[in-house]
Amino acid sequence: MSRGNLLLLGVLALAVGLWLVGRDWATDKPTGPVPRLFPEFNREAADTIEISGGAAGSTWTIARPEGAPWSFVSLGGYPVKREAVERFLDGVASLRMDNPVGTSADLRDRTHTDGKNGRLVRVLRAGQPMAEFYVGKQPKQGYHEFFIRKTDEDAIYRTTTLLERDRGPSIDPHARPSGFEWDAYVQEMSRKWVEPGIWDLGDAEVQEIRLHRKDHYDARVVKEAEDKWNLVEEGKEAVPADADAADGILSAVRRLSLYEVVGKYEDVRQEYGLDSPEITLLMTLRKKAKGPAPKEGEEKKEGEEPKEEWTTFTRTVEVGKKVTRQRYDSYSDEMKPEDYYAIRVDPQHIDDPEEKLRGAYVFLVRDYTASSLRKELSELHAKPKEEEKGPGEEEEGTIPLPGDSGKPPDEKPAEGQKPADEKPADEKPADEKPADEKKPEEPKDEGPKDEGGEGCGCGDGSGGGVGRDDG
Repeated sequence: MSRGNLLLLGVLALAVGLWLVGRDWATDKPTGPVPRLFPEFNREAADTIEISGGAAGSTWTIARPEGAPWSFVSLGGYPVKREAVERFLDGVASLRMDNPVGTSADLRDRTHTDGKNGRLVRVLRAGQPMAEFYVGKQPKQGYHEFFIRKTDEDAIYRTTTLLERDRGPSIDPHARPSGFEWDAYVQEMSRKWVEPGIWDLGDAEVQEIRLHRKDHYDARVVKEAEDKWNLVEEGKEAVPADADAADGILSAVRRLSLYEVVGKYEDVRQEYGLDSPEITLLMTLRKKAKGPAPKEGEEKKEGEEPKEEWTTFTRTVEVGKKVTRQRYDSYSDEMKPEDYYAIRVDPQHIDDPEEKLRGAYVFLVRDYTASSLRKELSELHAKPKEEEKGPGEEEEGTIPLPGDSGKPPDEKPAEGQKPADEKPADEKPADEKPADEKKPEEPKDEGPKDEGGEGCGCGDGSGGGVGRDDG
């Protein structure tokens, strides 16, 4: 055997030996999983989560004060979904040191696991950190993967975090669990941490809209009848208003959703321009009242319809400053700005306890919501209708002559149409016979017909030619 073959056999034997050492012969599977990133982490003991820095720039502190549920303590105690906290702590506990990709400062910058672009996550117990790490961006074509780095280490991991609840015995063994969505928890608030809905007006009908734009105008759009609205400016007579504009305003705020909570109204109203709002929208609405349930044994009289009863209520939205957030765009691999607006809803006249609570806070909403309220006064005026000409009407100053068809003399009839001076078929002279009573023309000699059937376009395979008599 040649020396080269002996070397190859030696390498093969070494590889087999390493494979044998790495086997768990009791289960015939590879030895244990990759070590955890935080092996001592105890999620049940955690009482504070801090998320800060990076492109978003916002800082959140989520905690559970003694005897109280989890909430955004940095934002005036805004309630947090308990399920979100449990999943997040499960994600921290499930982080592993798998797939290391490098340690250089350049790589930290490119993966956004540095102190500038990475979102810093700290989980504490009684003020002492239990886990500290940066959440970076997602790799190209890595839908469930994220770059993660511990704050006190240089190693960067490209990891898919599988939660324990997604790997339990009750999970379908053939199903492939999804990785934990770190960006949904550390970059944006509304998708996971809180209930995104501010209110839902359902099928309520708007009766009046008062729109005040600071330094622009103060006007009311009042409903007079179905699809009929009036625009009333202070000190002026009412004029017709655009019904579509009124509907557009209502549709923008009928289901009002937040992007982010920025704090309690009393604490941040000046910072976000809500001490003197740019826009104030006051709506008067009505909805059908729920009638009393019929009494037991009571029968409805024949032909009697229940009388509709309506409840009237008001809702107010105030719009403050524009706020820009930097967000990472995975397609272009760039940070891009996105605009939001600070708003506040007045809790007065709100009966629902959860909706009333939200009135004590300031939110960011997406730009298109605020844009629907930034209407110019001219947009609220009814658009003039285009006058349509009636039949036979001509341009002003033109007198048609008798028998004038109104067409230019050299205009030809459209293809397939008869000239204007041709008589219809039922007005032809009496001695002219209808077409079906005329004597048929003698057939012309066109030569022998093709009886082979090919090329006839019949498509039935019978082989009979057109006009053939097989009798």
